[in-house]
Amino acid sequence: MGILTIELKEELAGYTKTLVRRGMAVGAVLVGLALLNVALAFLASDFFRALNVNRTVQYAFGFAFGETAYGAPEDCGTTLGIRPAVASKQ
Repeated sequence: MGILTIELKEELAGYTKTLVRRGMAVGAVLVGLALLNVALAFLASDFFRALNVNRTVQYAFGFAFGETAYGAPEDCGTTLGIRPAVASKQ
């Protein structure tokens, strides 16, 4: 019975290490994607500089572009406060 307990503790320790490593990797990927999103938004906002609009509006357009670049069509434009039109039933 003692050998079984030792084996179970070793297996549990191995699973725990793997779980912690995977959690750290997922966290690093999420931080990387967030930084990529911000960089993309700032890059897109620079393209709106030629419009001669306020810097805040440039950032809003940049982040709206970054939001749509990941392919979230149901949430497009929420940064700018744009709501999709609701079709009325007749």
